[in-house]
Amino acid sequence: MKSIKQLPKWSWVVLIVAVVAGVFIWHKNSADSNLIDNVKFSFSGYNESGTVVAVIPPEDEKKIAIMQLDYLRKKDFVDKSTAKTLKSLIEDANSINSVNTSTLTDSEKQILSTALNFKGGMLETKFSKSTNLHNGEKITYRWKVNNEDIPLKSGERTITVKGLKEPETLTAEKIKQKVKFKFYGLDGSGNIGIEKNEFGDADLKFSTANNGSLENGEKITIKVTTDSAQLKEAGYVFKGAHEFKLTVKDLADAKNVKNLDEAKKIVEKALADENKGRTTIEPTGKWYIGVDSSRDSYDFMSTPSDIKELTSRDLNSKRIIIGQIAKETHHYDEIVGGDDVEYEFVNYSFDLDLSDNTISVDSADEERTIDNVKLEGLEKTVGSDFSPLK
Repeated sequence: MKSIKQLPKWSWVVLIVAVVAGVFIWHKNSADSNLIDNVKFSFSGYNESGTVVAVIPPEDEKKIAIMQLDYLRKKDFVDKSTAKTLKSLIEDANSINSVNTSTLTDSEKQILSTALNFKGGMLETKFSKSTNLHNGEKITYRWKVNNEDIPLKSGERTITVKGLKEPETLTAEKIKQKVKFKFYGLDGSGNIGIEKNEFGDADLKFSTANNGSLENGEKITIKVTTDSAQLKEAGYVFKGAHEFKLTVKDLADAKNVKNLDEAKKIVEKALADENKGRTTIEPTGKWYIGVDSSRDSYDFMSTPSDIKELTSRDLNSKRIIIGQIAKETHHYDEIVGGDDVEYEFVNYSFDLDLSDNTISVDSADEERTIDNVKLEGLEKTVGSDFSPLK
C-alpha cells in the first residue's frame, strides 16, 4: 500500500477538492440548521413595561420554507416539477409574504401556503417572557422543530433586554399644568370639563364632588383615578397625591341672560291659562333657574361627578329650566269640603346659547310640574335642584 507521500499529484488535488467540498457542505448544512443564531430582537416600550418581538431575516424565512417544500417533495405530496416552480418563486421573492402566486393553480397555492406557513406548525417559537420587561433583564427565546425530517435544529438563545425608554414621572401638579380644564354653564349649576388632555394615552379619570352645581369662586378638589398597568404602557409612573384643587370661574350669571323676560312671559302665560273655572292661580314671584340635566349632553353611563371631555355643544349651548312657584287654589262646594290649596312649580326648558347669553324662546318645552301642599316643602324640593332667580 502506497503512503500518502507516494500518491501522485493529481490525487492530492482530488483530495483537497473533496475536503473543501465536504467542509463547505457541512458548513452550509450547519449554518442552515442553526438559523436561530441569525434571529434579531426588537425591544419597544418603557422600562418595566417593555415588549419584545423576534425578527427572522427574510432570507432565513425563505430557507426554512424551502426546507418544508423539500420535505413535501420527499413525501410525494408534491411532484418534482411543481416543487421546482414553487422553490423558484420563493427564492425570487423579497420575503415569504411577497411571493407571486398569480400564475399558480389553486392546488399549487395550497401547497405553497403549507410551505410558507411553517411557524406554529413545523416550527414553534416562544419567549420565556415577552411583556413587562425591564432593561438588563435576561429572557430566553426558544425554537422547537416538530419535524425530524427537516434539516433545522431546535435551540434557544438567552438575550438581555435593552433600549427601553424610561417612563415619565407623573404628579397631580403636572397634570394640573398640562390638562386644560374648562368651567362652563351657569353660576350655581356649573360644570367642569376637559378641553385638552396631553396625557390621553394614560387613560386618566377625573372627578369632583357636585359637578353640575358649581358656582364661581368655589374651591373644588379634582380627584385623579389611574390604572397602573395602563400608565406603564403609556410611559408614566404616578407619584404623590392623586388630587389637586381648582377655583371655579367663568360661569355665566343667569341674571345676565339677555332675553330672560321673554322666557318668564311663557311661564306666566301658562299660569294664567290655569287661572280659570274652579282654579285660582296666584304667582308668588319666587323664580328659579337650573340646568335641564335630562337633556344635557352627559353620557348616560357616566355619574354626575365625572369630568368629561367637552364638545362644542357643551361650551356653547345649554338646556336650562326657568320656572316660578305659584299658589293653586281649587274651589269646591261645601258638600265636597271647601277649598283645596297646594303650591306648584311651573317650569319650561329652553336652549341657552352661552356665547351670547341668549335664550331660544322657540325651543320652549313645558316640563313636569312639581307640587306640594306646603310652600316650605316645595321650596326645599325645588331649591335642591335649582337656583333662586330674581
